[in-house]
Amino acid sequence: MLLSRGIKHTKAPSYSLRTSRFIDRDFQLKYTSVVLTAALIGILVTIFPIYYFLSQNYNIFVDLAYEQAPQILHYLERERSWVNILLIAGCTGTLCFFWYLSLKLTSRIVGPIQVLKNHIRGLSRGQWAQAPIRIRDSDEFQDLIDSYNYFYDSFRVNLQRDLELLKKFSIDPKNRDAYLAWRSLIEEKAYQLGRRDLLPEPEIIPLSVDGPSEESDQRHVS
Repeated sequence: MLLSRGIKHTKAPSYSLRTSRFIDRDFQLKYTSVVLTAALIGILVTIFPIYYFLSQNYNIFVDLAYEQAPQILHYLERERSWVNILLIAGCTGTLCFFWYLSLKLTSRIVGPIQVLKNHIRGLSRGQWAQAPIRIRDSDEFQDLIDSYNYFYDSFRVNLQRDLELLKKFSIDPKNRDAYLAWRSLIEEKAYQLGRRDLLPEPEIIPLSVDGPSEESDQRHVS
């Protein structure tokens, strides 16, 4: 980006190095629980009729086996056990899938927002030496982050231009109040930008001007 040319950045705010799976635990758990509840309701609505009709058919086959072929009762029981295991495994796998999917989707949503919030919080504390925001390509709000980075770099460039203009002013050190205000503005903007190289050279500020000496001369004459 052209606006960021000539500006030194310190570090890039990112959540890619986080040690926890959660970026915003409350937000992610809230909406993950909503998705899991909906998935569980869907599973129960689907599984209960299936299990009911399978049980009815199994009872019919068992009755026929007792009358016609008792030797197949063992196979029927084994098939019933496998069906129960498959149903339980299917339900558990579905819930685990929705759990993982919910965490991934919520992290793509809340991740950029969290990074943006932290970046703005740093700006409110005068930390204009932060690098632009970086998020993953798979995250949401790409346009929002790009627009914010453009605004941030533009403001930094303007801030640096103001600093350079302030340094071009020639303030008489004898005018102590104006000189201190000028240095204070330059130092504040330089520290905000993280540009210590733009700080003004230290100078000796006189403690008094010609006024007190004239007053002393008048007292001497009197």
